[in-house]
Amino acid sequence: MYVEKSKRSISKLNQKLKKSKSSYGIGDIAAFKKQNRQIFVKFEKYINKIGIFTLPKNKYLKAQKDIGRLINKNGDIKIWNSIFKNLIFRRKNHIFLRGLRFYNWLPTHIFKTNNLIPERWDRQLGDSIKALEIINQNRIVLNWNNLSVEEQILILCILDHFKNGIYFVLNNLYSVSVEEKKTFSNQIKI
Repeated sequence: MYVEKSKRSISKLNQKLKKSKSSYGIGDIAAFKKQNRQIFVKFEKYINKIGIFTLPKNKYLKAQKDIGRLINKNGDIKIWNSIFKNLIFRRKNHIFLRGLRFYNWLPTHIFKTNNLIPERWDRQLGDSIKALEIINQNRIVLNWNNLSVEEQILILCILDHFKNGIYFVLNNLYSVSVEEKKTFSNQIKI
């Protein structure tokens, strides 16, 4: 019963958010994309069928090299490069900007790893926070309009992983909350 009530509440909240004029409203994504087409058109050729940014290996390496020039400390460049080695997935001459750490909920045999989900999540969030610190310290986003599309995609990759790590935590907290309330309501049945 509680779960059904929660689903109805979430549905009502989603409807309110869709109709909201505030910046927090979900709104109509298709209409937003249509209205702001110029923002999205430059990225379209790098987005595959399921919505993942992919770059040809040569463009990925060039973008990494170019961003490396914007990073002041040599140690930060090494950290930056190692973060990307952990976040991406390589297949032949293509780089997928979502890898094992993004899909931390997948079974370990998919990516041939022994790391448990909490470890993968912790590393994803830790890596994305370190990368955001490097971006911030080197003021890379302040040069956004001077960055190539491929460099911008690398920055968006970091933001994508950070967002995914936050959503993972929020979803788990919500799930635990629902289960606790469900268990509690089952215990007080008369």
